[in-house]
Amino acid sequence: MLRTFAFILSMMTAFASPSLAQPQPTCGARLDGAGKPMKFASPLAEEDRIALMASIHLALNDRSGRGTWPTSEIDIALPCQIASFPVGADTWEISAGEGFAPPRWARAKGHDETYFLAAGPAFADARTWAADRNATVANLPPSIYYLAAVAGDMLFVFKAYQGSPDGKLLADDIVDVIAGKMGPIAAYDPNGTASSLFLLTQSRRTSQVYRPDRLEGDRSAKLYGPDGYFFSPMPGEAVRLRGSDLTCDNRHGEFMLTSLSVLRPEDQGLDLSCRYESGESFITIFSSHLPDPRDDRRIFDRAIKEIQNDGGVAMKLQSFSTGSKQIVQVGKSWVDKSGAGQGLWIMRRGEYVYEIRATFIETEAKATLAAVKSFALSTEPESAAQ
Repeated sequence: MLRTFAFILSMMTAFASPSLAQPQPTCGARLDGAGKPMKFASPLAEEDRIALMASIHLALNDRSGRGTWPTSEIDIALPCQIASFPVGADTWEISAGEGFAPPRWARAKGHDETYFLAAGPAFADARTWAADRNATVANLPPSIYYLAAVAGDMLFVFKAYQGSPDGKLLADDIVDVIAGKMGPIAAYDPNGTASSLFLLTQSRRTSQVYRPDRLEGDRSAKLYGPDGYFFSPMPGEAVRLRGSDLTCDNRHGEFMLTSLSVLRPEDQGLDLSCRYESGESFITIFSSHLPDPRDDRRIFDRAIKEIQNDGGVAMKLQSFSTGSKQIVQVGKSWVDKSGAGQGLWIMRRGEYVYEIRATFIETEAKATLAAVKSFALSTEPESAAQ
């Protein structure tokens, strides 16, 4: 479920196994290099799920609260290159850090992604912290190390080690990630303090938002699976949203469910979303708690005008019928001045408003409208009862 990470890292065509000397660096953190790769049961038991996600959070969390770690620390770190290795025509340089910087990271010219090593607490300590988040176990000496990558606004975890790995093992594993031989086991949203696992779990819960109190304004949490609170697991890899009980199915037409977001966490004003993707097109569905319907028409019309003003309208497109007696109360579809298809449809269901935003390429316009209509039909009470 929720597959979106394949496009994140560029794939190379020729690879060389790194030949890396193993002297201790004369700068940066010293690691013993005795760490071994960890394997996880499938499905993951509930206590192990809690421990792994909490350990990842404590390893990758930006303690400053800004959500910019580790890039902010890497960018200001003093030069401390300790090794390099080739991958195709590129040379990746491994540096050592200290203080709040990761103990190791790797970069190459012409590449946006950064690979790094992060240290988290032992699973037993992570479970203790997860049960009482005021506990001090987050300050205990590191035990579990994670190979991760910065990709856009997200951090992806590819491997866990019991102890710190040596330089050769770390370089080999980075090469395997670049070659596409190793997929992520987890993702972390540093801005929203949310951990997600790409592993099967017994509870079918695979995500957790650790600091929902920080979510406000433009700050939201991105998840790749149900957390059991904001999004509950449902049959067929669907999820049910808190409050509205809206179900986001695993797919609508050619569009697959790829990620979930928490925009506002409080029940009063709760705002959640599901994102669907197909090729180069995507649809985002928002469920917002807006109990007062008196200004619906004005608010709905203003929302459409605002998004049209942002990108302009080059050509209007035909959509399905909307109106007070239709499934969707308000909706329009058009091509903006950049040539991208755009659509916005809004409907009320009780105290909640569902907003569907679509951006699509011309060849996927028909499939996009079909997926939007499929979702709209699924929100009808008669549909829910069947």
